[in-house]
Amino acid sequence: MAQFAEDHDHLGSAVGPRHLAGPGDPRHVTHALRAAGWHTASDPLHPTVVLHSPDYSHQLTLAPKPGRPYRPWWRIRSPHGPVHWSAEFSATTPVEIIAGLTDALIQPPPEHLRSPWDLLISHGWSHHRESGGSESATSPDKAVSMEWEISPNVGTLGWAIEAVGRHNLDRPGFLWRARLDDNTPSHLVTAFAAALADPEPVLRGRFEIPYGLSLKQEQEEPLGPKAVAAHAARLAQARHHRPKPALGTSPSVPPAPPPDYLASQARPIAPPRTPPPPRPLVTTPAPHATHELRLRQLALYLSEAESILAAWDAYSDEHTDLDGWPHDDTAYGRRQSQRDADTWRAFNRVRHGAKDLLATAEVQLQKLPGRSIQPRWAWQIATLHTALDHLTTLQSEWLDVRDTLPPSARPGLEEYDEPLAERNAEAWHYLDEWALHGQAVLDIHTTVKQRRPGLTTLAPTPAPPLPGQAATPAPARR
Repeated sequence: MAQFAEDHDHLGSAVGPRHLAGPGDPRHVTHALRAAGWHTASDPLHPTVVLHSPDYSHQLTLAPKPGRPYRPWWRIRSPHGPVHWSAEFSATTPVEIIAGLTDALIQPPPEHLRSPWDLLISHGWSHHRESGGSESATSPDKAVSMEWEISPNVGTLGWAIEAVGRHNLDRPGFLWRARLDDNTPSHLVTAFAAALADPEPVLRGRFEIPYGLSLKQEQEEPLGPKAVAAHAARLAQARHHRPKPALGTSPSVPPAPPPDYLASQARPIAPPRTPPPPRPLVTTPAPHATHELRLRQLALYLSEAESILAAWDAYSDEHTDLDGWPHDDTAYGRRQSQRDADTWRAFNRVRHGAKDLLATAEVQLQKLPGRSIQPRWAWQIATLHTALDHLTTLQSEWLDVRDTLPPSARPGLEEYDEPLAERNAEAWHYLDEWALHGQAVLDIHTTVKQRRPGLTTLAPTPAPPLPGQAATPAPARR
C-alpha cells in the first residue's frame, strides 16, 4: 500500500463519465483479486501479470504490448470451469469497467438476474434490435456502444463493446474496445454493463485525464488521501470474499498433492535379487491400447501440474508482498527452479507420445459433426503443437550442451545443474500451456467415445512412398 500511496501523491480530480476517463491504475483490478485469494502465477520480474482464482477455474492475464495500446492487454478466461469462456480488453479500457466483471467473479451470483439491456435502458441508453438477431445499446452521449453480435454466416459472435471520443470537435477517434465471448455467464455480462453505465465519477491524476473529451471534471485537489482510502476500503471488501481455509489448516500451508502424485514421486523399495524369469515373447500393444495409455498419462500430468502450481502459488503468496515482489530473491529463485524441474519431470512421461496425441485429436476433430465441436478446440490444439515444438527444441539444445560438459560434470554440481535449470525455466511457460490446454485432448476423445461407443479413433499413419520415391518427412511446425 505504501507504493500505491506514493504513486498517487499528486494532484487530481474526479471525472466522468467513466467510459471517457482513461485507463486508470491496473492495481484497482489486480490488488482486489489478490485480496480475494487469487494466486500470482507469473514471474514478478516480468511485466506480464497472471493471476489464478483459488479453485483455478478462472485466470486473468495482463500482458502489456508496447506501442499497441488498442490491442487486448487484459484477458480473463475460464479454462477449467464448468463453462469455458473468455473476455478481453484493450489497454485503454478504464479499470473500473473491467473491475465490474472481475468483482463479479469473486462474489456469488445474484439470486435475481437482471437483463443487461434493461439495466442500460434504465440509465438512459438507447436500445436497438436488428432483424438478424443482433442487439445493441448506445450511451446517451453516443460515445460507447455495447452489441450482441450475430453473423448470418458464422452465427453468434458474442459481445462487442467499443468507445469513441471527439477530440477538439474533430471526427470521432477510437478510445477502447472489449469483447466477451458468447459463453460468458449472464451475471458477468450484467455486472460489466452495470459498471459501464455507472454514473459515479472516477479518480484520475492531473496528467492522466484525456484531453479534449467531453468530460465533467470536479475541483482539483491532492489525490493521495482519497485514492488510498478508497483503495483500502476496496481491498477490505474483497477480503470478505476470500475462501476460508479448511478446518485444521493454515492459509500459508500449500495444499496437499493428490495421492497419485505422491505415489509417482516415491522411490520403490528394490526387491531382493532373484534370477530373472524367462524372457516372454515381445508383443506390440494394440494401437488403441497405446493411445488410451497416453491419455491416462496426460490426465496424470494435468493433475500433477495443478498440484505443483498450487504449491507454488501458496509459497509465492506467503513470500511476496502485495505487488508480487519476493521478500528473499535467492530463496524465491531456488523455489521457482524446483517448480520448473518438478513440472518438467511430470511432463516427461507425456512428451514422447505428445505428437501422436495431437495427431489423433486432429483426426477426431475432422470426424466429429460441427455441432459437437467446441470452437476453442482447434486453437487449443494449435497452441499445444507450438508449445511441443518449443519443448522439443529446448530438449535438443540441452542435450547438445550436456555433450560438451566435462566428464566430471554430474547432477548436483553447478556446471551441470545450472544449464539444466535454464532449460527448465525456459520450458515452464510451454509446460504451463500444456497444463492449461491439454484437457482439450481428453475432451475431444471423450466426445468421440460418447457419440460412437467402442470406437477408437487412431492417429493417421503416413502412406508408404510410391515405388521409386523416398519418404519425405513433414516439415516441422513453427
